[in-house]
Amino acid sequence: MGEMSNLIGLSNLKRRFKVAHRACQNSGEVFPHTLLISVGRCGKTEFARAIGSELNCHFVETHAAAFKKRDQLFEALVHHSNKAHILGRPLLFFLDEVHGLKNTLQEALYSVMTEWWIPTDRDKRFLAHFTLVASTTRFDMLDASSFVARFPNVWEIERYSEADIRTIVAYEFDKFGLGYDYAVITDIAK
Repeated sequence: MGEMSNLIGLSNLKRRFKVAHRACQNSGEVFPHTLLISVGRCGKTEFARAIGSELNCHFVETHAAAFKKRDQLFEALVHHSNKAHILGRPLLFFLDEVHGLKNTLQEALYSVMTEWWIPTDRDKRFLAHFTLVASTTRFDMLDASSFVARFPNVWEIERYSEADIRTIVAYEFDKFGLGYDYAVITDIAK
C-alpha cells in the first residue's frame, strides 16, 4: 500500500486528510466516511489505499459492480468487519465506482454508515465502527440528498498538472532503469 508521502501531487487532498486524521486522533473517533470524486485515472484508488495505510487499517478493495443484492453487500461488510476485528485493526472498506450501486443498495448502506448496524431476519446486527471510502466518476448517478449526505468528507480529485505527470513519467522510467531526456518526458506529460 502507498502512503501519503509517496503520492505525487494531490497536495490539497493530503492537507485535508491530515486535518481530518488529526481531528479523529484528538476525538478518538473513527476516520469519517469519504467520497472521492474525479474523472478516471486521477488517483482515487491510490489515494484510498494511502488513507488505509496511514490509518493502519485492514484495507479491503471492492467494486460496486460486485454487489447485485443487499445481502451480498451486508455479507461482505460482516466478513471484513470480523476479519479486521481478528487482526485488531479498524476496517477501511473501499467501494470503487460506487455509482454502480443501485439506489436500493445505496439506501441499504444508510443505517450501516450512520448507526453501524445491518438488519437481520430477527433484529439488527451491529458492526464495529469502520470507514467507508467510496469513489466515483459519475457523481450525477448518486442520490446527493440522501446517500452523499452521509459522507462527512466529499473530496474532488483534480487532474494532475503537467509537472506532476512529468514526475510520474520520470519515476516510471527510473523504476525500470530506463534513461530519458527531459524534453521527451515533457512531451509525454503534455
